[in-house]
Amino acid sequence: MLKKFLLISLFLFSSYTVANMDNTQYSVYFKTEYGVCLLKINEVIYLDTLTGPKTISTGADMTGWLENGENDVGLIFYPARTKVQYDKKYCEVKIVKKVPGQQEKIITNFKITFDGKSERSDKSAYSVVDISDTTGNKLMEGTYNKIKFDNDPAPKDWITAVRKINASNIPEWAWTKATPQENNANLRNQLISAYQGLITDLSKNDLRTIKRKYSIALEEYVKSNPSYSKDEFFSSIGIEDAMANGTLVLHPDWSKYNVYFYQKDRVFCLAMDEGKRNSPIRFYDSNGDFVFAWNPFFSMINGKLVLVR
Repeated sequence: MLKKFLLISLFLFSSYTVANMDNTQYSVYFKTEYGVCLLKINEVIYLDTLTGPKTISTGADMTGWLENGENDVGLIFYPARTKVQYDKKYCEVKIVKKVPGQQEKIITNFKITFDGKSERSDKSAYSVVDISDTTGNKLMEGTYNKIKFDNDPAPKDWITAVRKINASNIPEWAWTKATPQENNANLRNQLISAYQGLITDLSKNDLRTIKRKYSIALEEYVKSNPSYSKDEFFSSIGIEDAMANGTLVLHPDWSKYNVYFYQKDRVFCLAMDEGKRNSPIRFYDSNGDFVFAWNPFFSMINGKLVLVR
């Protein structure tokens, strides 16, 4: 899943940089070395190394998850267990602002490091390093314990660092105008119905209906990346490949799924847990091995539940 997501991220990043944009662009650069790391944008896990390689370097456009005004960017880090002792393990993020006709500007750049020698539970072995910053906002440090590895009896305390940044001159995305929601049975039932509808559409190979339901997200992706069409972006997500190579779960066990909220309760989804998300829209191969999950996000706009990402 990480490989697919990184490919999508690189698709977004490369297409955005060559586009003729009137609006400001915000790009994120994400690097990890021998660590499990999550990059969060306004509480949405945007990139992670929960699966796949623990040492990566990638870049992506993050503008679609920002709104004009105040936003949060954060790292959640836990060093990977390695057979060979390394001097450093870290996770780093850099946010770059690009205004048409102007030189790009680093908004903030910070990282979390682990000395590579101490026990991973030793808080003194970690450092939050402020490499560069133009926001004037303090890095907020803390811990996060909502992810449990399979062989651990309980979640570990991961180290976090969060900074507030201000964005300006970006489009007013549909989700920014959504009505904040509460976690109640009515919303949950509406979400289950929406997910089951998408699963039914996929089981019928009805991509036309899927694209219609996903139209807000596709239109806004293309608005950020005008050198690509909606069909090209939809193909990059991986749904069509999963349909060709996997079997869709037709009847998820809804009791395993909870509602998770983002963007000041204006964006939400169903997931098994906050960290790994584990969308109900899942594909497996003939051996029962996981192939792909589509992780859509919803908002309530004008009283209607709609797909926004």
